[in-house]
Amino acid sequence: VGVPFVSITLPLTILLEVAGGLAILVGYRARHVALLLAGFLVVVTFLFHSFWAASGAAAQEQFIQFMKNLAILGGLLRVLADGAGPFSFDARKHASPSPPAFAR
Repeated sequence: VGVPFVSITLPLTILLEVAGGLAILVGYRARHVALLLAGFLVVVTFLFHSFWAASGAAAQEQFIQFMKNLAILGGLLRVLADGAGPFSFDARKHASPSPPAFAR
């Protein structure tokens, strides 16, 4: 499949995937980033990994890539549903400050 404007789309894709992955890793706006990456992944998966249109070894390779992307999509949906976790920037932003030990 030919990709239009490769000199533009490739760096943007790399930036999106690296920055998005790092944002999820540290838990910075993880739900928003997971939604963005999931939408991107759905489009890319159906455009570039159409195993049903290939035959032989190419169909098998595209099927593997398709299923890999579905697995990643499942992880992104999990982040979307549950958030980033208690040690993330998102959790720190919404945490109430605890009083000092002597005040408890």
